Amino acid sequence: MCTVSHQQSPQISILTHPINQDHESTPPPNYRPEITVNICNNTQTALLDSGASVSAISEHFFQSLTTDSSPEKIPIFPLSGILLTTALSNKTVKIKSQIYLTFSINQHETHGIFLVVPLLSTPLILGTDWLLENGVTIDYKQKIISLSTTNDEIPFKLIADHDPSSLVNSLNRIKLNDHHLNIYEPLSSLTQQPPPFENEKNIALNDITLDESQQSLMFSLLQQNQLVFQDKPGLHKFFSYKFNIKQHEPYKIRPYPVPFSRRPAVEREINRMIQWGVIERSDSSYSNPLVTVVKADGSIRLCLDARKLNTIILPTRDASPPIDEILAKFNNKSFFSSLDFSSGYWQIPLDLSVRQYTSFLYDGRSYQFCVVPFGLNISNAAFGKGLEAALNNYSIPCPHPNDIHTYVDDILISSSSFENHIETLEWIFHKIAQAGLTLKFKKCYFNKQQIKFLGHFISSHGTVMDPDKIKALKNFPEPRNKKDLQSFFGFCNFYRKFSQNHSSLLYPLSHLIRKDTPWTFTEQNKIDFQKIKTAFATQISLTHPNFNEPFCIQTDASYIGLGAELFQLDPSGQRNTLSFASRSLLSAERNYTVTELELLGIIFACQKFKIYILGHQINLYTDHKALTFLFSCKLKNSRLTRWTLALQEFDLRIHHCPGKENPVDTLSRHPLGRDDQPPKDTPTILHYTLPPPIPPDIIPFFNNISHEQIKDPRIQKIISTIKLNSSTTWLQYYTLKNQVLFTRKYRKAENWSLYIPGHLVKQIVLLFHEYYAHIGPRKTAQAIKNICYFPSLYRTVRRMVQECDLCQRCKPKTIRTAGPMQPVLSTRPLDKVLIDFYGPLPTGMFQFTYIFVVMDNFTRFVKLYPLRKANAKICIKKLTTNYFPTYGIPKNIVSDHGRQFISQHWQTTLKKYKIQVTHTSVYHPQSNPAERVMRELGRMFRTYCHSKHSNWPQYVPYIEWTLNNVYHESTAHTPSELFLRKVPHNPLSQFIHFPNNDFPPNYRQKLTLAHEIQLTKSEARKKRYDKTINAPLFKINDLVLVKTHRLSSQIDKKISKFFLLYDGPYKVKSIKTVNAYELVHPDDDTPKGTHNIIHLKPYIPPTMLIPQV
Repeated sequence: MCTVSHQQSPQISILTHPINQDHESTPPPNYRPEITVNICNNTQTALLDSGASVSAISEHFFQSLTTDSSPEKIPIFPLSGILLTTALSNKTVKIKSQIYLTFSINQHETHGIFLVVPLLSTPLILGTDWLLENGVTIDYKQKIISLSTTNDEIPFKLIADHDPSSLVNSLNRIKLNDHHLNIYEPLSSLTQQPPPFENEKNIALNDITLDESQQSLMFSLLQQNQLVFQDKPGLHKFFSYKFNIKQHEPYKIRPYPVPFSRRPAVEREINRMIQWGVIERSDSSYSNPLVTVVKADGSIRLCLDARKLNTIILPTRDASPPIDEILAKFNNKSFFSSLDFSSGYWQIPLDLSVRQYTSFLYDGRSYQFCVVPFGLNISNAAFGKGLEAALNNYSIPCPHPNDIHTYVDDILISSSSFENHIETLEWIFHKIAQAGLTLKFKKCYFNKQQIKFLGHFISSHGTVMDPDKIKALKNFPEPRNKKDLQSFFGFCNFYRKFSQNHSSLLYPLSHLIRKDTPWTFTEQNKIDFQKIKTAFATQISLTHPNFNEPFCIQTDASYIGLGAELFQLDPSGQRNTLSFASRSLLSAERNYTVTELELLGIIFACQKFKIYILGHQINLYTDHKALTFLFSCKLKNSRLTRWTLALQEFDLRIHHCPGKENPVDTLSRHPLGRDDQPPKDTPTILHYTLPPPIPPDIIPFFNNISHEQIKDPRIQKIISTIKLNSSTTWLQYYTLKNQVLFTRKYRKAENWSLYIPGHLVKQIVLLFHEYYAHIGPRKTAQAIKNICYFPSLYRTVRRMVQECDLCQRCKPKTIRTAGPMQPVLSTRPLDKVLIDFYGPLPTGMFQFTYIFVVMDNFTRFVKLYPLRKANAKICIKKLTTNYFPTYGIPKNIVSDHGRQFISQHWQTTLKKYKIQVTHTSVYHPQSNPAERVMRELGRMFRTYCHSKHSNWPQYVPYIEWTLNNVYHESTAHTPSELFLRKVPHNPLSQFIHFPNNDFPPNYRQKLTLAHEIQLTKSEARKKRYDKTINAPLFKINDLVLVKTHRLSSQIDKKISKFFLLYDGPYKVKSIKTVNAYELVHPDDDTPKGTHNIIHLKPYIPPTMLIPQV
């Protein structure tokens, strides 16, 4: 047998006379029929091959015909991309042309179309196409053939052939070189009768793991649902598909001619399709070509050439989930079944309004499809939506929804028990029957311990490669050019996660696919090529991930590339590999230091395995010991600083592993080629910076916190009570760990809080207030509350923050605007995303002048993107290449009426992603909740950039981190906690070991609670906002701050937004009117002038004393 394995080329599977080759031994003779023909005055023998679907001529014989002095010219038709491979010799030849040849048999003239095949040992093969067209009957007993076009009987000879490959016959499968040109299964092969369920033996229940009662139960289930299993495609009862069309002019492509000998069979097929409702007569102004192909058994296949139609259909964004995500869901699954639909696309009706576009002409009559045809670029999405409608149409919930996995028209059911498996199958059969769909019984498999799915074999133990794919890879022909080698690499890379040494195997050949490298496939390259194919002969099993256990990652880096292994440890300590990964370094990365490379390897591994590890504990092993104290050292290198903060979304525990014990060392030294690298325009490393370090003067207090607590009489009394009285009531609210006292407000509170002694309260409040960029009193108190406790916490924090001198100068007054408040609320993350620009700002690092602000309305999670220009194109790129792939696609995006957000490009792009676009009121930016973030940005930039405004870009990552890691009043959680499911950041955890959480929070409960709090808070804010607010009145000798009105300066690179809002403090000397006050300097009474009350705000001097408890 000959098969073509090239991914980019059409395939011809041929069982025919062989390509010339040598054989070591001579098998018993076989016999083949040959007749004598006359071609261009040349007598030659031709092989009669009833198994070949096309006829062929050897290239050598064809060249001899063209060199003869024949007055006739032979028509030649070029072909491209057809590869022919014999199974015996593993030789591959490229079919470049076909010819139209006239010849005579027994003085009877005939003609045919022949493929020109190099190295074909038989000069001429007359295949099924020619035999059917001439109505040939072969009588082997009399050794004669008869043609329907003549009454002559023509003798033939049976020639003995000692070549075993002569048994090979028939070009029986051709796949044309266009993925939009597909072949339909002939309707003559379908039947309306359900499969005969006479007894268990007729069902594929030969799995020895099922006992008799289980087999009987399964057989009974199939009997009850036997009408679901039919070869004839069903028709969806309550769903039809409508695709969208671009603006275009109606087109009509000339139909391809159909040979007269095939027309009766084509007409029978068309009549059958009409009877079954697959097609109908049409009066459409469109016409697509129809292609007819004769199968080896003589039946007809009909192909719709939909290439033109696909160019005007708007693609849909629905797609099947990534294969790796599906394969990660089978932990603790023991029973597997797969279901395959009967001509699945034909079971989805087309909407009446779009059927006209699928029309085609045959014999002067126009037809159109009533169902989704094969070959449209939306066929997969159409079937997926139809299947979703079938499974979700009725109110009966699936008993085990996590056991169902769909991919295009395949359904896989995986269950942990036989009972669950039967329940899920019964539910699916019920849904399919109600929808009117049918399954192909011959392609369904039930209750298997190992099952084939998406190119893999899945079992309870793990996932292995499909043996058929391994065989195809082993038989892959030797590459002849870069395109062949790239196709081979693509095949290997699909299974790269199975091979620990995958990158080292491909590395010796990777240079051959470089653009500037001339193609030379040396003997050493051939040896390396065979090594790769041999390596895939060894089956490697990957274990299913257990999301209830910690994950382990082992990384390594060299100046060649990066390598990583994801694994888990079972209870016995056995290492179970989940996946391997590697990539080569970019040219700039080769200049990194050793520590930078090793940290880059960790970044690469965490991003590569992010779908598995995010939100779970990770033990990371590296052979670079310096990285083990990565998070505890005070970093100076800006690149290491950014990368370290990028890793903070992962719960990492870094351990040192010597290089000799590191199995992924090979991956880094021989990494995968550039195909595995992320696209250059997609950022994979976030530009963060670390939050400020804990002030060194307070660290000794934390390191000796137990001694500091004893100095407080109140704490000393509590500790003594706990030690003397083991009452469970006390222990519910207080606990000692390492002689340190912790407390909690409620018995089932999520976290234990450190009890702060009274003499350290002021330092703690200032620490958190400055650590989180001078946030307000509520957020400061909330940041402290779940980590620390001291009496009168909120009152103490509020007074201290109000007295902060820098905050008073930076923060504006709260001014009431006209009209009642209308809260903007959401119900879940990514329900509504708010966007705006902050700027223009003084040109800073990398020529940045704007900040593109993106905020999730529900969780208040903020992303800040510094930009050089503020236009729609750049914003769309940030969203589509960074925000959407990282966090997901929102349902609604809210913006103001900026020209960027009302442009056609902006509207069209978001519409493609099915995102609703909403704009705020004109000249009223307060209706966009993102404006609150703008005020906070201005306040923070004033805090850190008031001395040099152009320094603002270096603070953007820190400000973003702060906004996402402080508690938000409207949700009572941090944005990162709700949006990224991260544990709230605890800056003291590096010094103090906090008790374990006895009541771990539930994410769904957090979302529900946050939504309820949002509703309550919004109503309270609305009431407060809508009340009349009187302006404050000042008395003589009161201290006030005066609003500044400083202007921006492009020359000095300063902007008014970053100046301190208020100057002072000044003292009220006299009251001119109710709104006018004369001010002087408080120290020397220097006049400051008379100011209106709207430019003044009270000043609170920082003289606050900690209340004694």
